[in-house]
Amino acid sequence: FHTETPIRFINQPLGSTCSVVATLYQQAGIKPDSKVASLMLAGLLSDTVLLKSPTTTAVDRDLVGWLGKCSDLDPLEFGRQMFQAGSALAAYPNVEALLTADFKEYEVDGRRFGVGQVEVVTFQEFEERRGELVQGLVSLVEKRTLSLAGLLVTDIVQQNSQFVVHGDKDLITAIGYPQLESGRFELKGVLSRKKQLLPHLLRAFKES
Repeated sequence: FHTETPIRFINQPLGSTCSVVATLYQQAGIKPDSKVASLMLAGLLSDTVLLKSPTTTAVDRDLVGWLGKCSDLDPLEFGRQMFQAGSALAAYPNVEALLTADFKEYEVDGRRFGVGQVEVVTFQEFEERRGELVQGLVSLVEKRTLSLAGLLVTDIVQQNSQFVVHGDKDLITAIGYPQLESGRFELKGVLSRKKQLLPHLLRAFKES
């Protein structure tokens, strides 16, 4: 990939791309209208899980307050209503779409594995669909020739997660979190795949 002229890009360690966009509004001295501000606020609160995710920064928190004023919304109440209104598990046409909507693949010592993530306001819906989700992981492992596939289900209210997996037994054993049953783990206090779960898995799988 190349361009005829240099391109401009912005890279900031923030919790949401919406934070980058909102910062550009501020730098330009432009106040977004209420609709645009509410959209940016929704994206920011979604990406940072109501500012509870470890990826949240001080800049994100400040921008939530500013966007709340621009949109005439109570940010946290708006965020709670937003998460409650949308059922993450019911939003997709089929199990494969649910598992792969936010599915990222990684490799350790030549072995490929993938982890998806969904956010819920209660584990009840996950419990009702757990069987078909596990079968979906089985199919995903076969279809993509993975050593392991997993789904991180995060309860944003309780700030806990459960991790369901299918794959090579030695990798499942190496996961190391408290096991509720075969292929299902409890991850208390874990909200972020990138900052919390992935570093743990990379270390554990490399040592297995």
